[in-house]
Amino acid sequence: MNIANLPTNKHDFKSIERLSCLEEFQVIPLIPELLEWLHILDTATITRMME
Repeated sequence: MNIANLPTNKHDFKSIERLSCLEEFQVIPLIPELLEWLHILDTATITRMME
């Protein structure tokens, strides 16, 4: 799986399902991008909550 296949939003269940089917060695290189994705998602959610 490449970075282009990371979830695009929290409702991108197809990408999330593909991630869950990967082996550990395939997920480990994606961890930095996944953490960034989670941070961006969390920041957007918190920003909306504060409005």
